[in-house]
Amino acid sequence: IQFEPNQREFAPEVYGEAFKEAIEQARLYGNAVIVIRGHADPAGTLNAMLQAARAKGVLTRTGTPPNYKYFIDGKPLELNDTKKIVQLIETGGLEGASPNPREVMQAALNLSLSRAEAVREAIVKFAETQNFRLEKAQIQPVGVGIREPVIPVPRGDQGKENMRVEFRLVKVKAEAEGGVLDF
Repeated sequence: IQFEPNQREFAPEVYGEAFKEAIEQARLYGNAVIVIRGHADPAGTLNAMLQAARAKGVLTRTGTPPNYKYFIDGKPLELNDTKKIVQLIETGGLEGASPNPREVMQAALNLSLSRAEAVREAIVKFAETQNFRLEKAQIQPVGVGIREPVIPVPRGDQGKENMRVEFRLVKVKAEAEGGVLDF
């Protein structure tokens, strides 16, 4: 499901069909957990990383907008390579710059987790009002942050595509039979 910036509530009038589908899938597959994966827009983190890298003197930029080419320590840097961007931020070489890209990336991760948790609460309430049997423990929120964007380098309103929550059914292995310990 998509959501708007600063959205904190997920009303059943808007999201009820998606909630119902997730609950039905969970009921159909009793040995599964619904994983609610929250995602965030990477634009803020990208901007913080570019500012920090330029301030640290490790980033150069050539060309003209919107066709800039970026280089880190002389090596090409593709902004749509999210894995490389995350790795660059996590190595710590940009620490001490303002804004701190690691802090901005962590804030996006925290936000994505809080959105996933808010959706879990909304689904649980929805299930109660619809008299669906659903255990809260069967729903696990996870924050993904900026690591899996739909649009790695969003321009303008494109960032909204990245602001989403996904439902995934994950099969849970049954406990081994004969699980009694004999000492």
